[in-house]
Amino acid sequence: MTSYNIELGQKIKEARKKRKMTQAQLAEKLSITPQYLGNIENSRANPGVNVLICLANELGMTLDFMLMDQVEDKKSAYEEEILKLVQKYPKNKLDRLYQFIKVFTEMEE
Repeated sequence: MTSYNIELGQKIKEARKKRKMTQAQLAEKLSITPQYLGNIENSRANPGVNVLICLANELGMTLDFMLMDQVEDKKSAYEEEILKLVQKYPKNKLDRLYQFIKVFTEMEE
């Protein structure tokens, strides 16, 4: 069993729990069995590309984030996730978000 499988399964499980979904609920949305989803989460099965795409969509993740440890440029994966979060942020509060990020990055310098 590779570390890729373990990390992928953990990410899926954590994202599912964060969304307060049971394996049965998520499996139903994906049209797979709860047993198969459990095997994916416990690194006993490798999901195919179609299942990975469906998982990413249902759990609000990108494929590169799910597979991040296999992606050489991790920074771009984070940038994409941050951009998605910013795009969801209310437009009337973007100035506040900008100010927060600016102050935070200045503190890190």
